[in-house]
Amino acid sequence: MKSKNPDKYTKEELKKIIDEIFEYYKKLQITENEYLQYLATRKKMNREQAEALIYDAWRHDLIYIGATIVKGKGKKVIWRPEDYEMPPPSELNDSLKEK
Repeated sequence: MKSKNPDKYTKEELKKIIDEIFEYYKKLQITENEYLQYLATRKKMNREQAEALIYDAWRHDLIYIGATIVKGKGKKVIWRPEDYEMPPPSELNDSLKEK
């Protein structure tokens, strides 16, 4: 899937934005509502731009995208591999393909 984000960010720019989000919330996992709110208010992005940025960050191995239970409901979350001593997403996908 190709990014629909009209703004093209380098990997370094994406990392800086992702790190800012995690630093702002001071949590290991950030919910979709949190990152959408941060990107809307701090970076003036609409939902489509924010989702494209998150996808690009995942594509560059900066984050994982998954789900967790928050107050009894499933929520989409992002987390950084280094916070959990995990390999980047592409390395994990490659190791699964080898089996």
